[in-house]
Amino acid sequence: MNRVRKTDKKIVIVAKSAQAVIEALKARGIEALTVASNPSLPVGIADHADLNCLLLPNGAIAVLGEQERLIYTLKAEGYAVIPVKGASREYPADCVLNCLLTNGVCVSHKTALNAKIRRLLVDGGVRLLDSKQGYSRCSAALVNERAAITADSTINGLLSGQGIEVLLVPQGEIALHGYDYGFIGGSCFLISKNELAFFGQASKLSYYEIIEAFCAKNGVTVIELTDEPLRDIGGAVALYSV
Repeated sequence: MNRVRKTDKKIVIVAKSAQAVIEALKARGIEALTVASNPSLPVGIADHADLNCLLLPNGAIAVLGEQERLIYTLKAEGYAVIPVKGASREYPADCVLNCLLTNGVCVSHKTALNAKIRRLLVDGGVRLLDSKQGYSRCSAALVNERAAITADSTINGLLSGQGIEVLLVPQGEIALHGYDYGFIGGSCFLISKNELAFFGQASKLSYYEIIEAFCAKNGVTVIELTDEPLRDIGGAVALYSV
């Protein structure tokens, strides 16, 4: 998907609070760089990777400026980092980096996405699609560049309009601390080209068989990293080619 720095290391950015997931990644030979709780973001989602950082198509990583330790570590690993300011706890200002990038398009809230990042994407040939859903990245699980899963009708319409195959699933059943429910995009990530890794027991979802069949149709196997209840931890950003 995104172009990443050539390296033999497998590195993933993930919420610091997701210790069971971090251990599961380690067992698979994947190093986890953690996102600390950000005081500028809402409690409950303050350490979510999909709110604090964004892997750009050119391989650079945009990171909220409050994440000083993460920025330092990424630079030490040789990554180009773009510090971003302006996030706040008020929706949609907590979504300055929360956008869905796939197949040459970017789905994001038109007033929320950081202006500098918008310009970089446009200059890089990415087509911007404006969404009423600020949590665009949280709301969709990418199966590949041409297939996605979402419970959001707006995201469904925008992606379908670009020729992307979309599985529309019911909202709910995914936990998120402090909220009524979490989003499917925040509960999983592509751990490899042919594996969609959920952070907990996706098999407990009432619509799991539909997800499993959709993924299989697209050459992807569903795996569970832990035996914990499935929850939205803000996804994970893989800094290696999948």
